[in-house]
Amino acid sequence: MDIPTICERYYKTTLNKIYLQISKMGGKKLQIGVLAVQGSFEEHVKALNQVSNVSNRYDIHVFEIRCKDDITENMEGLIIPGGESTTLSVFFKDQEFFEKIKVWINNEKHFVWGTCMGMILLSDEITDQKVGRTNTDWRYQDKNSFPDFHGIFIRAPGVISLLDDSKVQILANLRNSQTGEKEIVAVRQGRLLACSFHPELTKDYRFHQYFVDIIATREI
Repeated sequence: MDIPTICERYYKTTLNKIYLQISKMGGKKLQIGVLAVQGSFEEHVKALNQVSNVSNRYDIHVFEIRCKDDITENMEGLIIPGGESTTLSVFFKDQEFFEKIKVWINNEKHFVWGTCMGMILLSDEITDQKVGRTNTDWRYQDKNSFPDFHGIFIRAPGVISLLDDSKVQILANLRNSQTGEKEIVAVRQGRLLACSFHPELTKDYRFHQYFVDIIATREI
């Protein structure tokens, strides 16, 4: 190997590093929090970091929300993971923290995504809370949103009805193996996103990418 070849390769490598740094610096900066009370919040954090790492469009700052002081107006998105309702109810006895989260969510500039129990917290009406699937693993297909996405359901809630069809977009359906009827498993209403399964427990980060995209584009 002669010297010119070595120099050329070093030069190209340096340019590549500079290009990657510039691309990352030029990405849209986003601040997204994950409620770190229970459930698979670490997996959500990992998924968001993965989206940030593979995309030059976004520079995502992900942080865990553990107390009311962690919630700031600069935070543009919030993920509420699944978990046990009793644990959340005990946690939200801290009225100051609970009220601050509610105020933040009610801000029209903020985006929220609830998974499993997080979906229940975002619901307007809740019935028969203790009934749900247990440790079920399904694969559903919806060509209009997330084709052939592997969904993991753990004591998952179900969407019985939509209070206003005109405002809610159905992102994914799953056919019930017992009744044969389609069940709604993922919905979106403007800046609110909810699903009854756990995308964070898979290696498919399309739902996390989707959430990041709607925050970045401010698409409501």
